[in-house]
Amino acid sequence: MTTSSFSLQPICHLSGVQLSTESHWSIWRIRDQATTIQCFDPFLPPLLPPHTPTMVYQKKTNRQEHPPEVISVIWALHCMGYSASKIRLENGLPKSTITSIIRRVRKHPSDPFRKALRTGRPPKLDARAERRLVRFMANHPFETITSLSTPSKSGYRMHINTTRRYLAKNHYYAFRPRKKPYLRPHHKIARLRWARIYRNLELSDWALVDESTFELGIDTSPPWTRRKIGEAYESKNLKPIFKSGRSSVGIWGEISLEFKGGFVILKKGVRMNSHRYINEILTPHAAPFYAKRTLKYGDAVFMQDEAGYHTSKVTLQHLKDLKIQVLPWPAQSPDLNPIEHLWRIMKFRISKRRHLINNLQEMEAVLQEEWDKLTPADWRACIESMRRRCELVIKAKGGSIKH
Repeated sequence: MTTSSFSLQPICHLSGVQLSTESHWSIWRIRDQATTIQCFDPFLPPLLPPHTPTMVYQKKTNRQEHPPEVISVIWALHCMGYSASKIRLENGLPKSTITSIIRRVRKHPSDPFRKALRTGRPPKLDARAERRLVRFMANHPFETITSLSTPSKSGYRMHINTTRRYLAKNHYYAFRPRKKPYLRPHHKIARLRWARIYRNLELSDWALVDESTFELGIDTSPPWTRRKIGEAYESKNLKPIFKSGRSSVGIWGEISLEFKGGFVILKKGVRMNSHRYINEILTPHAAPFYAKRTLKYGDAVFMQDEAGYHTSKVTLQHLKDLKIQVLPWPAQSPDLNPIEHLWRIMKFRISKRRHLINNLQEMEAVLQEEWDKLTPADWRACIESMRRRCELVIKAKGGSIKH
């Protein structure tokens, strides 16, 4: 019996295998009296297993793409004139698989090892159920991911990762909510009216004063909220904050475009009232600062918030006697007072060495030191942000803004 010779170049070209006589061989034999095919495979067992009478059924999830070497051998045998039925007798692969491989190589000759396209697993939710989930999420931004995965939200029970993917597809992500004072409808109307009136006020006309508190402890982290990008300051996505009496050290300060005024550390445990505000802050600090400001720029507006001792009859009469022009101020609006940014700068700097502050006396010394370190660029940037703040309030229709 003679053995016909043929070139193995088609196999080697497709699979990228280089033949060597010194290496081991994996041999596939076509049961034909004329031909023997040999392919090199130094590391793996023979890729075409011996013929088995019955094909073992495998689940679809366990099936994998055939390696390039198997595709190369099948295509080489096909090029030599062997039919799919004859190839099937030797390798045990289904005839449909062999014909599918040959069809794919014919369709993509430049990329014979291209993966077959598959539809994949069908989506868990249909379009209607997905809209239902997104609609619920839009109305309940503080709902937990576990609750969103229950059937009552979309009609299907889902894994939390599946729920996250559907929310991300619709641009909903988890963020920590911003802390902002609670705004009622009449607060928003007052803020909007105020912003429209004073947005064009000259920067040199602003004289800002404010109080703040510094605590020795660190506030706990807020929970997550899920929202779209750009919706951080909508009312439903905010975590409201309310006034409380847990302050450790109280301070008072004042700034204008060109000047940094006095800085007062309030006494611990002594409740501020109108008479103390007049005698300890307005007369010794605010009045000289306002006079210095008006001497250089002329008229100015004195801006303070709606604290009770700021708006009492005694305080307002004293300001009138001092000829200080007080700017009306909308309630629940610390984001309109740019001096709040100075307090944020100071708190950020103090937090870096907070672990070194052990008592209130050390905190007071650090506060005075950080106030003295503030540069003109720090408070000028605050004053220059007033017009931008007003424009943002108008755009938000009186709602909270990013400040």
